[in-house]
Amino acid sequence: MDKNNFKKETFLDLISNFAKNHHLKIIMHFPHSSLKVKKSIYKDLYIEKNEFNFLNLKMSDVLLLDLFKNWPYKKIIAKYSRLYVDVEKYWDDKKEIMAKYGMGAIYQKDLYGNPLHKKEKNFCKKGQKYYNLHHKKLIKACNIKQDVLILDIHSFNDDMAKVFQDDNHFPLLCIGVNNDKSCNKELLKEITEYFSFHNFTDYKINYPYEGAILPNYQNGKNKIYSLMLEINKKLYL
Repeated sequence: MDKNNFKKETFLDLISNFAKNHHLKIIMHFPHSSLKVKKSIYKDLYIEKNEFNFLNLKMSDVLLLDLFKNWPYKKIIAKYSRLYVDVEKYWDDKKEIMAKYGMGAIYQKDLYGNPLHKKEKNFCKKGQKYYNLHHKKLIKACNIKQDVLILDIHSFNDDMAKVFQDDNHFPLLCIGVNNDKSCNKELLKEITEYFSFHNFTDYKINYPYEGAILPNYQNGKNKIYSLMLEINKKLYL
């Protein structure tokens, strides 16, 4: 990569050019950008509707879709709020690291550790149906003849990060990668060199969040890379 190109490149240019040069189809995944919920959720909550609406606004990736509206790629967007069902998490709490904080696919606790969902059987049944439909869309988008790069797009605030990280300063940007073949090390190297060129140092890799989403099923006929971008809301709000 000729670093002189960094002078005229935007971050979008960097990603686009990399994908073009490596024949990758880009898919953008937005799991937490919706505030929408089904009315049936309120019967499954320990808290009142106004309290839930406050949490929903605080924990959702508000305005993130606006930030990326000009990125010309297929976008897989979760229909409902993460506080209805979090499609980014494993459905099975035994596999989900955040379940020990009460934040599996269905949140039993909020970010302050207070009871949230009752996880009643009927609600969970409907929630799992929605969860599976979302992942079917992601699987379908990735199971093509071309290699794929998933951009897993999120935002966070300090209160959310402090649920599981004891820190007084969180970076403006977290880059999440998996410790397997889905991590494109060449792309990661170009991104870090790009940030260095532009004197942007307030970022971390896999901190405070780590990893990036992959489809639940892969046909093995193409390579699927995944990169998570967790943007601190201080950066754009």
